[in-house]
Amino acid sequence: MRRDFLMVAGVIGLVILAAVTTASPYETNTASANGATRKVVNNARAGPYELQVGVLPGSPKVGNLHLSIQVKDAADGSNITDAIIMVMATGPAGATYVSPVQATNTPQRPQAYDVDISLDIEGSWILTLEMDSDLGKADLEVPLEVREPGGFNLFFPIAVAAVALSFVIWGWNGIRGRLRRRNQ
Repeated sequence: MRRDFLMVAGVIGLVILAAVTTASPYETNTASANGATRKVVNNARAGPYELQVGVLPGSPKVGNLHLSIQVKDAADGSNITDAIIMVMATGPAGATYVSPVQATNTPQRPQAYDVDISLDIEGSWILTLEMDSDLGKADLEVPLEVREPGGFNLFFPIAVAAVALSFVIWGWNGIRGRLRRRNQ
């Protein structure tokens, strides 16, 4: 019986830990164009293009920034899947210029062009997106306010609490079992 309880308590602890990890605000380096990024540009027109630009983390912080860009033909709304998109960033005084980096799409998600860049100081940045396809060339400037990383991350205290709860349940079962044997 005790072994069964330990197994159940362990499974409960793992489920809680998995749930906390999944719901955690802990930042990752991946994103998708299906809503994992926060839109900073929605249906902006640049030449013959209509763009949506999303960023991850949703509140840009010093360090890595993931961009997910969707490019459409402004005339008919069709996705442009064969464009060359270059991204560069200019920051406040003292910032390191982010030289042009190509955003790429994949056969699995041809409508989403993704790129990772690194921003080295907080302040006002300008992202410049240059598009080139059969429709022609165009560019779009996107202002972005970058903050220092920080704040309190609840992931670790919640994970510790989940493990502690598992031990409390395990201990309570041991006490209950001893009391039950004692009363018999």
